[in-house]
Amino acid sequence: MKEIPNQEERVRAIAKSYVESPQNTLIVSPDNASRHELNLAVRQELKATGAVAPEDRNFRLLVQRQDMTGAERSWASHYGSTT
Repeated sequence: MKEIPNQEERVRAIAKSYVESPQNTLIVSPDNASRHELNLAVRQELKATGAVAPEDRNFRLLVQRQDMTGAERSWASHYGSTT
């Protein structure tokens, strides 16, 4: 186990470590913001090594809003979209 106090360096190190050995590897993150940051860093590393194509693609996603009732969640029209 190694502690890396600087968040930016830590994220970069996690991404590099994942790309070096992705089989049976799981990255655990405490929140969505850090999960998103780690996903971007891993993707950049995969692009740099040629494991992923350099061009990006955008997809429309439906994201759950926290202010909906259980009944409202059953209708896709109540979800917001993000790109």
